[in-house]
Amino acid sequence: MAGQAAFPGPVRRYSVLVFPDQHLSTDQHLDFARNFGPLETTIHAARSDAKLRVRAEIADVSNLDASEAIWGEKSRKRMFEMGNRMWHTDSSFRRHAGSGRMGLYLASHAGRIFGMNEEEGKALLQQLISHATQRQFVYAHRWRVHDLVMWDNRCTMHRGKGYDDLRWPRDQQRATVSDVAPTCEQEGIAVPAAA
Repeated sequence: MAGQAAFPGPVRRYSVLVFPDQHLSTDQHLDFARNFGPLETTIHAARSDAKLRVRAEIADVSNLDASEAIWGEKSRKRMFEMGNRMWHTDSSFRRHAGSGRMGLYLASHAGRIFGMNEEEGKALLQQLISHATQRQFVYAHRWRVHDLVMWDNRCTMHRGKGYDDLRWPRDQQRATVSDVAPTCEQEGIAVPAAA
């Protein structure tokens, strides 16, 4: 969340903030998010075959299609969104700008550890993810209508829990802000192309 250094107290201190009973329009949601940095555009906007249900600055993590109907079992978006049920971050970061603390990047989509062979690196990543996601380290949010939950991707992983997504509608939207530059670029680290 770029620009965070200008915000005191809770925004820099806590990784997750919950604001219950927030009745925000899309414009108000986006204006709130802009306080922390430039807005990202949803990955779905890049697909030429996808019709967006919400504005391009909103990540639509619902189970609804463009006509507000629950998606079908074979929906391409449903298959893509299944990845959100694994522990992940929406971006990667090496240093937390607000505190200056170094972070250890862990997530289900981390592919390798530079300097380690592939088998050892994957085993270490799995061990670290298992440690970091122990119950005593996890905040589980019980969603209510109009909850606004804010988390810092630089120091948290998150995941969606499974539910009967072919039966119950879920309208959940996220605004995501960018950091000032890609993490490796900020740190002056050259990342070799994947083999």
